[in-house]
Parts: sequence; C-alpha cells; structure tokens
Amino acid sequence: MRHLEISDLITAVEPRNGWRLPVRRADVVRQLRASGDERAARIVGGLPVDGDGVLDPDAVDGLLISVHTELQQLSEELRIGERLVHVLGPLFTAIRTATGQPGPYRLVDIGCGLGYLVRWLAATGKHRPAVRAALRGTAVGALLLLASALTAVMLLLTAPDHARTYATLAAGGNGFLLPLIPYAAAVLLSLAAYFTLPFRAGTLAMVIGLGPLTLLRPLAVAAGCLGAVLNGGGASGLLVGAVAGGAVLCVEPLVHRRWYRRVQ
Repeated sequence: MRHLEISDLITAVEPRNGWRLPVRRADVVRQLRASGDERAARIVGGLPVDGDGVLDPDAVDGLLISVHTELQQLSEELRIGERLVHVLGPLFTAIRTATGQPGPYRLVDIGCGLGYLVRWLAATGKHRPAVRAALRGTAVGALLLLASALTAVMLLLTAPDHARTYATLAAGGNGFLLPLIPYAAAVLLSLAAYFTLPFRAGTLAMVIGLGPLTLLRPLAVAAGCLGAVLNGGGASGLLVGAVAGGAVLCVEPLVHRRWYRRVQ
C-alpha cells in the first residue's frame, strides 16, 4: 500500500514563480482514501476550508509548523544532531583527501523542515572551524584597532599642549562610549541568553537580538562619533572615534574577503 505524505498534498506552489496555489480539501481526501490511508483522510477532512472548498492557508501553515516542532523535539531527544556529526566528520575527511581542498565547505540540508539540524550544528560550538573563525575575527579586529591608538598617539605627540590634548581626547573617548554602552549591554544580554537558555529559546534570542543589532552597527558607530563631539572631544576626538569605528566595521569584510570569499 502506497502511503502519501499529508504535507505534500495540502500545499501546492507554481514552480515558475513560487506562488501559492489553492488546494481543494475534497481532492486531498480522495487521494488519501484511494491510497488506503483513512486516518490521514480524517486529519485533512478536519481542516477548515472557504466557501469553495479550498483549504485555509493559515490552518495549513499552523499544522505544518506544529508537525515540524514535534519533529524538532524528537530530534533533540534522540540527539540526531550529534549522530549527524559522527556521519559528517568522516565524510568531510574523505572529501578533503579526495579533492585536496581543505575547505571550509558549505553544507546544504535539503528537506530541512525548520532547519533544526543546521541550526544545531551552527550553535554547538564544538567544531574547530567555528573557533578558528572567531579567532580570526578577533585578531583582525585587534590589529585594525591599533590604527585608532596610533592616531591618538600622533595627535598627542604633535600637539603643542599635551595636557590639554589628552583631556580633550579623554572627553571624546568618554562621549564615544556613552551611546555604545546600551548597545554592548544588549549584545551581551543576547549572548547570555544564547548560552544559558534551552536551545530553541536561545536561538530565538540570537535571532531577535544579534540579527538587528548587527545591522545597527553603523548607526552605533555614528552615534559614538556624535557623542565624542558633544562631550567635548572636538575634531581630535571625532577623528579617533571615526578611525576606531571604521576599523570595527572593516573586520567582517576583510575576514570574509581573506578566508571565506570562496566557501566550498
């Protein structure tokens, strides 16, 4: 007896543009009964429809999400992610040996559902590539920030009044940090939630917190530069702040261009 997947029958899309197509409940029920799956037919028969007998898209989406949520919970209990690591490790070793390319590689999960396995792999932190990427970003950031330190030193060395210039730079530095304190607190809060909360809640905290905060980095730098000027840093404080902010914003493009532009 051929069993049909309910999720394959209650949704339909136009292959050329991906637009959602209407699905008639009676047609799905008829296919399920023809395959001998009365239980599946009863499930679909209980879904709401409009006046033309077309399945309600919101009800269909709700059913699919609830099913995938149950599958994710089952994956957590059965430790499917850890089992996948044991499979992928030797596979990538064989690929490196056969191709002579050390990677990194891009992993595509076809039929991923809500993407639990890929998100789990990305969140575990057990893999050396993730640690290596973090160290690369830290090293590049530290080197770039030396530019702001050298700028401040040059301003001090060339200033006729060292004490006054030092006070101006200190005021500018304090002003630069003031708008960044709430930004840094929000980032740290998101990271703390990610490492302390259960997997799903931690992932949600990362998506809600670090996603928008990453996009707001240029605005945070601009706010810091404005704070440096308003707090009495003057042109010298603005210059050092702009160099420091520019260095921070350049870390990701430089790291990506150097190591990850050709991700396999």
